[in-house]
Amino acid sequence: MVDDFDLGPLQLQSGLRTGGLRLRYEMHGALNHDRSNAILFPTWFAGRHAANRWIIGSGRALDTDRFCVVVVNALGNGESSSPSNDPQLLRQNGPAAISLYDNVRAQQRLAGHLGIDRFEAIVGRSMGAQQALQWACLYPNRVGRVFAFCGVPRTTPHNRLLLEGMAEALSTPDVAAETRLARAARIYGAWCLSQEFFSRCTDATPEQWIDRHLVPNFQAFDPLDLLTLVRTWQMADISANPVFRGDLRNALHAIQARTLMLAISHDLIFPPHDIETASHCLRNGESALLVSNWGHRAAAPGGAPHDIAALEATLKRFLGTCRPSWQERLSLWGANLSPV
Repeated sequence: MVDDFDLGPLQLQSGLRTGGLRLRYEMHGALNHDRSNAILFPTWFAGRHAANRWIIGSGRALDTDRFCVVVVNALGNGESSSPSNDPQLLRQNGPAAISLYDNVRAQQRLAGHLGIDRFEAIVGRSMGAQQALQWACLYPNRVGRVFAFCGVPRTTPHNRLLLEGMAEALSTPDVAAETRLARAARIYGAWCLSQEFFSRCTDATPEQWIDRHLVPNFQAFDPLDLLTLVRTWQMADISANPVFRGDLRNALHAIQARTLMLAISHDLIFPPHDIETASHCLRNGESALLVSNWGHRAAAPGGAPHDIAALEATLKRFLGTCRPSWQERLSLWGANLSPV
């Protein structure tokens, strides 16, 4: 079920006062009688709710026979309120700034609307993982578990360089929207897949692969919406708010939920070392490694089936929905997954 929730008056962290912003969300499965089986699954950069369906369903990692999975679209992604559909989010010098803090406070209002006091878990991939960690430190008593897949609590200076290049491509004046989006996709493509992936890709050049698989996805967005998401990611920092005032270690230590941070071996955007370092600051956290030359796109929709299988098996175990046999444990942890 896809529905819209009116947020009412909301002051963004930038100081912009808004009224009537909305979140578009999709629910899979049913809430139980005490609404204790809900899992929140935010979207990621250049993602919309339909993309999140790849691990949701009966018997899947996010099992709809057991859980009610709430997929919420980030502000600015073209489904929830965005520059393309809400003039409140357009400023003279470009789209309004929207932070992780803004997104999570909005999602908290949605949870109240749905009668959900506490999430069994929050699952997030990439920028969705950053939202999951933001949730867990702002509302520690309202989150049972956090599964943060290929995401860090604060975007690094190196990562911001990539994002600034994409922002410049999207902002180039007097250039057609499709061209701007294609340029941004090609910049992103050089980072989101590994050197090894492209060296082993025999059916296409790197440029051809990106033009087939990434450019169409980017061109499905309005450039200003994608620019909004770039800026959200660029300034992402779970401690950059009035609660933690820039103290990242304090923000991570505030997380009470059992937390698994899953890194990807060849990820150039969120390297394993950064994820392992963050996990060491958690009270009840651990990290693991998915070995894949798909880089940041490992186990994402359309990725290698064995990577997706490893991701689902790990998430199922983390949520307590299955216990692996010793053969499965050896296979997954020896070939695809290992502690960082």
